[in-house]
Amino acid sequence: MPELEIRWPSGTYANLPIGTPLDVLEVSGLDADDLVEFAADVADNLVGTPTVTARVSSAGKGASGPAWAVVVEIERYVSDSASLFALGTALYALIRKISGRRGVQAVIEEGRTLGALSVAAVEESELLEEADLEMTFVQTVPLTTFPGVGTNLGDVWTTVFRRNDGDLRLVFISPGGKFLGTVSVPGPYMRDEEGSAHERTSEDVSQWWARGSSG
Repeated sequence: MPELEIRWPSGTYANLPIGTPLDVLEVSGLDADDLVEFAADVADNLVGTPTVTARVSSAGKGASGPAWAVVVEIERYVSDSASLFALGTALYALIRKISGRRGVQAVIEEGRTLGALSVAAVEESELLEEADLEMTFVQTVPLTTFPGVGTNLGDVWTTVFRRNDGDLRLVFISPGGKFLGTVSVPGPYMRDEEGSAHERTSEDVSQWWARGSSG
């Protein structure tokens, strides 16, 4: 089943092997009611009830430092923006609770986790367009580091969504979940009034940008 992971740097469990299970309530500062609230917030948009656990992890680039992670296991990762918005909003609430109680900022490098946070971030920024309401998640990729190398709070990631009209929405976000901006990009094909797809010409692309459709 898909796992969403959020890490908090800490040397507390540095003597334990990465992956060692931890008591999620003890390490996070959450209580049972917090987990019930989180599950309720996402229940209508997920198949099954999410399972929240914790384990020893690492964070940073290259010779990364010790950390622990909260892991949210879900039965199926949804790709439509409405469901991801609910999931991302719930994840933000969980992150803020834990970071506030532990006094340490989260670091996220799991693409699907950042993807859900990106939808919620665009909504909160009030930059959501009508065409974004039915976006589909494509992927999240790092811009200032390489996959598998690690990340830190100075990096920038982007989540790519495809809109129903064929255009793309790119959301820029930090590994700490900070919204950095968004831009729309024309897709290589456009749809006419009958819904048929046609390849855009160079002139079509120029006109698209000239209309100020960059989001």
